[in-house]
Amino acid sequence: MFAIKHIVQLHVVLSFLFAFVLADDVLVVDEGYDPSEDYNPLDNYRPRNVTGLGDFYSWVGSYYNATAEVELEFVFGWQYGEPLCSQWENHTHTAKFNAILSILEKGNWNSGNNSAIFWLTLFPQSSPPVNASSLRYRDMGYGEDLGISYPIYSASFLDHTYWVPGNSNTLRPMNGSSPDLFNFNTSQASGGAYNISGTAYPHRDLETPSLFANFSGLPVCDSTKQTSESRIYMMPKPSWDGEGWNDFQYPHTSIQFDDKTANLTLASSFHSIPIVHENQTSQGPTAHGFLRVRFSGALDAYHSDSLSLNGSTPSWLRTVGFSNNSFNIGYSESSVEKLHLGLGLASMAAMITVTMTLI
Repeated sequence: MFAIKHIVQLHVVLSFLFAFVLADDVLVVDEGYDPSEDYNPLDNYRPRNVTGLGDFYSWVGSYYNATAEVELEFVFGWQYGEPLCSQWENHTHTAKFNAILSILEKGNWNSGNNSAIFWLTLFPQSSPPVNASSLRYRDMGYGEDLGISYPIYSASFLDHTYWVPGNSNTLRPMNGSSPDLFNFNTSQASGGAYNISGTAYPHRDLETPSLFANFSGLPVCDSTKQTSESRIYMMPKPSWDGEGWNDFQYPHTSIQFDDKTANLTLASSFHSIPIVHENQTSQGPTAHGFLRVRFSGALDAYHSDSLSLNGSTPSWLRTVGFSNNSFNIGYSESSVEKLHLGLGLASMAAMITVTMTLI
């Protein structure tokens, strides 16, 4: 117990020091940093020298835009069997968000057998809309102040929130540090579109807190304590307050996508915690229920690499940063020589990998 206590204390101290370093130096890039030297053709990061790309679009893959519809069906109160307040009883709440579905090539930091990585990020329908290109890795994990949801993902990127490319005071995510969180099956339709579906592994934490989104406009049970806003948490597995909830819905998603469109549905269970007025010390009534997401989006060609539909699993020709796709951000005919260099490095690296495997 003594050793555990000191380990916890050390972790707290290190976390504080690391947070201090980030707060003091987070945007500083090392003098002489060359983004082109940071590119590794065997990982899923894009070249860092594309102006305006940002961290959000820094991975190889396809990005789709849409308005996502999220539905909350209230089932019981703070514990299974506890009745809901009358305002929540037999109530289903629907909300809409601007959304980006990222379907990405696997990287060295992601361990597991899934064919790809998916992230679904919800943004408030604000004016002007949130500019995803301006987001840093840290904002993507802790964007609550910006109204951004904690993403639904098949592989955690939390290690990225402590990394600033080009800053030697921060650390790149370690190889294999993020295991697959969903058990996916991949198939291909006759027209070439890919189908990916699966359920979250119940023994793998989807990270804590699994904050799905902040919802506004919800019915209020006790207006003297709570506001019409609540924090919605997607539940990866049953907890003590859901004991006896036999129809608990483990997170399950189904995605169909090709080089033009993408559709996603997700079903899960949720736990909501209302946001209370500033002068309140208790949180007020909470609720549990079912969460459903529907997304039907169009490809964002400006930020997407070229998806190949020729294989049994998705793969991408790297185009963003290589000037071989005139629809992409950063395209320039004068930089075509960079394409040949990048593809040459990728081919050489692949050949070396195959050779070493055979040896």
